[in-house]
Amino acid sequence: MVAEKSLTPMLKQYLAIKETHKDKILFFRMGDFYEMFFKDAEIAAKILGIALTSRHKESNIPMCGIPYHALSNYTQKLLDHGYKIAICEQVEDPRTAKTIVKRDVVKILTPAVNSEIDNLYTDENYFLFVYYNETLAIVDFASGEFFYETNVDSQSLINEIEKHQPKELLLTRHDFDRLKKSIPLQFYKLAINFTDEKYFLDNIETDTWISNIDKSKPLQIVKIVLNYILENNGFIPQHLKHPEKIYISKYLVLDDNALSHLEILKNASGKKDGSLYSALNSCITPMGGRLLKKWLSYPLLDTDKLKERYDFIEELTESHNIRKEIKVLLSELGDLERLNGKIALKNILPQELVKLKDYLETIPLMKQNLSKTENTLSKVICRELNDLKEVIELIKKYILPEPSNNLANGDYINQGISKELDELKELRLNARKWLLQYETSLKEDYGISNLKIKFNKIFGYFIEVSKRNSEKIPDRFIRKQTLVNAERYVTEELKEFEEKIISADENIEKLQKQFYFGLLEELTEFCTDIKNISELYATVDILTGFARKAIERTYVKPVINNENVFHVINGRHPVLEEIMDNEFIPNSLSMDSSANVFIITGPNMAGKSTYMRQNALLAIMAQVGSFVPAESFNYPVFDRIFTRIGAKDKLLEGESTFMVEMKETSKILGNLTEKSFIILDEIGRGTSTYDGMSIAWAVLEFLASNKKKFFVLFATHYHELTALENDFPNIVNYSVNVKETEDKLLFLRQIKKGPSDRSYGIEVASLAKIPQPVINRAKEILHKLESRGVPDIRNNVKEKSIFEVVKESQTDEIIKELAALSIDETTPIEALNFLYKIKEKIKKLP
Repeated sequence: MVAEKSLTPMLKQYLAIKETHKDKILFFRMGDFYEMFFKDAEIAAKILGIALTSRHKESNIPMCGIPYHALSNYTQKLLDHGYKIAICEQVEDPRTAKTIVKRDVVKILTPAVNSEIDNLYTDENYFLFVYYNETLAIVDFASGEFFYETNVDSQSLINEIEKHQPKELLLTRHDFDRLKKSIPLQFYKLAINFTDEKYFLDNIETDTWISNIDKSKPLQIVKIVLNYILENNGFIPQHLKHPEKIYISKYLVLDDNALSHLEILKNASGKKDGSLYSALNSCITPMGGRLLKKWLSYPLLDTDKLKERYDFIEELTESHNIRKEIKVLLSELGDLERLNGKIALKNILPQELVKLKDYLETIPLMKQNLSKTENTLSKVICRELNDLKEVIELIKKYILPEPSNNLANGDYINQGISKELDELKELRLNARKWLLQYETSLKEDYGISNLKIKFNKIFGYFIEVSKRNSEKIPDRFIRKQTLVNAERYVTEELKEFEEKIISADENIEKLQKQFYFGLLEELTEFCTDIKNISELYATVDILTGFARKAIERTYVKPVINNENVFHVINGRHPVLEEIMDNEFIPNSLSMDSSANVFIITGPNMAGKSTYMRQNALLAIMAQVGSFVPAESFNYPVFDRIFTRIGAKDKLLEGESTFMVEMKETSKILGNLTEKSFIILDEIGRGTSTYDGMSIAWAVLEFLASNKKKFFVLFATHYHELTALENDFPNIVNYSVNVKETEDKLLFLRQIKKGPSDRSYGIEVASLAKIPQPVINRAKEILHKLESRGVPDIRNNVKEKSIFEVVKESQTDEIIKELAALSIDETTPIEALNFLYKIKEKIKKLP
């Protein structure tokens, strides 16, 4: 650290301000630049791609800077990297400062509490998560959303993080230490902050915020949220909604694995392209896109609401004119939700208010179009759409039809609001005319044709004449400046005019701002109404988008049943269909309580995983209220969708692929319900063949013998497992059809009844361009193994018990452990863990 005595007064001032904002990057205003110093400069220079220099050569203090007018271009990059920012401005005029210019922090930006709404990406939410005492608050500062849920354990928190991808997480250090091993690595990009005693202070009235909720745990979380916003924004904006309970139990449960494996909100690379969201998103407005993410995160269980959405879509698919008119209205609509946020934050510009007025003026036409339909949802929307004529009239009254966005020198307040303001504007309007007349009269009076009246920031208004004409200037002219070829003067008339103009500009700015912010204060009273309108418009946007997609891709209306039947005729993968256009091969599915466990076999690349994912995605689409890509779709409303597809080592947590696989399987087996839909892909492949096959066999037996008749799609390469169809009447074998010719293997991508006869592994390796000598050698080895008669588990599992196998190995200790195990008192999770331990011991046998 640089010695204090060597610091300039400016740097001492910087360090004093930085001391109270240690957790933020300080943007320190110096003239036309914002400067950053020390560690802040090193961080900012690297992220922003700007030059890192030094303030003083002798002290080598790191420094970087950006132009003041480009501030917003740079701040968002730092916020996206999880940093907080403090904007420090010069709070006095440098020209009048007697010592160092006074500076102070005037604005704080955090990754989630960000008043610079213009910088936010349109269809992205910027969520703040607050987690305390097993209560979770979810806040979108830009839109005003505020939700909470109680009894949120660590797994539920991870699920919600995966759904919402928050920008900030606020929690206690104790919770962080407890959870950090559970939070997947990608979530360490979160800006993680820690709660402090100050967030529990009663410096804000909370009673009105919790009047409609349980006042125990939510009271604590509300205090933290409000005080955190107050600390970083300076006030609680009017558009922030009162907290609403999520009631997670009312929605289809999609855990972090399902969201990731099925690529619902983003693809495997973390991008929107190739996700279900991308395939379904035909929204025209940004707020529609954001609401669609919420629908996909929380699919409905309420059959009445689902049927309302289906009926709405069905009517719009049958009415081209209504669909077209609604699309036109939506295309004229901007981001009403975020304009509402800007009103609440008092940073909306005059031109944006005119846009808001234009958007609100579409409401009667929207209601007119919706009223032409007969479905229940349209009627509800029409009833709840408030015309907000008062808001429209207020904007018309105060704001010019084509206003300036310059609040300092522009013209944006209407005539007739203030007589004084109108007179001042008239004076400013006539100023140019007066100057021309005064210049003309001086030219004529003194015979100086090249006399000019000019202006600059240093001297203000002045009269300029050439050197040779300076003799004609009368004594009453006051010399201001001498140049090489000209002389500059002022007159009492010109000084008086300048004072009037400067005074007029200052008073116009003052009065216009007074009326403008008074208008915004009035408009904040309508923030709740505007928010409601934006949500209704977003709903219409999503559902009309679903209708267009249904026509474009020939989607069908889902049918909900209570008979526990899942019946799909020629279903198609909604994401792959977008990519492959008409080349995708459809497949059917027919499951009920008597046939609820399907074993699917076939070679890699043949389409097993695609088929399983496809049916899960169709169920999710149906439960957000969309039509689905199929000829017929009849389903029971699912309450949980579980997936176990692929796995990666969690090296930092000391977990192998197999342990990850077992933990995911364990979580599924321990949380099954009667209305679950389960996808299991290649259970047991993370360990040795017989170990993996044994686990897969045991899992299948557990699922098939369960009294809860949930639906299971189980893909495997262990063809021996297909024998289970003979032992359990509710297990059915299916396979992917493959056509084998003399020189190649053709994947037909069709699911057929019956097991696959073999895995075609060597053929797939050949397709992958494995060198031919390797392929030939593999065939030789396979032939030798087959000729030796590799044990067939279909026989072994019936002929020998595991106790007999262990006895042959003469391992009394393992026998004792197995004999002591109480099957009736052992949960599936405990059984898997026990089996894993036994497996490790058997590996060590001589």
